[in-house]
This record gives sequence, C-alpha cells and structure tokens, in this order.
Amino acid sequence: NNNTVSSWILVSSDVSNFFVGGRTLVIIKNDNTIWTSGETYWFSSSTTTSYSTILVERTNWFTNAIPVSEIANIVCTNGLIFVLSTSSVLYGAGDNGYRGSLGIGSSSIYTLTQCATNVRKVMTNANDSMYITLDNKLYSSGWNSSGQHGTGDQTQINTWGLRSSGVIDAAI
Repeated sequence: NNNTVSSWILVSSDVSNFFVGGRTLVIIKNDNTIWTSGETYWFSSSTTTSYSTILVERTNWFTNAIPVSEIANIVCTNGLIFVLSTSSVLYGAGDNGYRGSLGIGSSSIYTLTQCATNVRKVMTNANDSMYITLDNKLYSSGWNSSGQHGTGDQTQINTWGLRSSGVIDAAI
C-alpha cells in the first residue's frame, strides 16, 4: 500500500469522548449531545443497512435509556451497539436476528434495552458478544459457529450463559 495520510481532517470540535467500531463513529460532545456517523443500522428496523456520511445528532435515542453522564463505554460493530453505564448496567440494540448476540433472545431490537447487570467489560463482533462481570465471570451469547463460546459444540446461543469464572480479561 503506497497511500499515505498527508493531513488530518477535523471531524468535530468540543468533543469530550468518542467511540469507534464496525464502521461507526459515536461522539459525545462537551454539551452532552451525542452524534453518530457511519453505519447506523441499530437505529431503525430497516432491512437494509443505513449509513450516514455526516454527523447526525442522536442524543434522544441514547438518553431514552441512559443519561449521557452515566455512559461509561460504547461498543459497536456491524449492526450491534452496547452501552455500558457507570453503574455497570449493559444496554444493547441492533440486528440481533439469527445470531442472538444481544443475549436477550433472537429478536432484533432498535431501542437501547437492558441486557445485563454487574458488567465490567463488554466485547462484540458481528456474530458474538461477551461480557465480564464485576466479580470476574465471563458470559457469552451469539452464533458460536466455530465453538468459540467453549460450550463443547457449535450450537447458537441466544441468551447469556456463564462460560468461566476468575476471568481478568478477554477478547473476541
């Protein structure tokens, strides 16, 4: 690859935090507004993936479930989004479909919905999700097509299941 970056482009100013994943950018500004660009499938029940090439203000979508001041982390990828609160409550939304990656059944959900409590860290990819609790237990849900959940088979998992205890960290 011979491409080089000759200059950076200002995307937004007055930013207090940002999260990037799965072709999505989420920005929290200092005025407590939330903006997104890129893939935004988790905002609507459209059967086609939605994209925005400009920043779109989405504060109300997030704050219907959680105040901006309580957002500790946001993890998003290919049609899924998880928002972890400062009180360790995990919210999720998106294309849950056949994979069950939200851990709350197999239906897609387009509003932030509580998925779990006592959560310290959340990880997701296009097909599988995992979280670690405050007491170091690892839970997972999702496609499990290669046995990556450690259940001894390749059966899809639609609800969170305990996979291990004493976990310090993990990655998908």
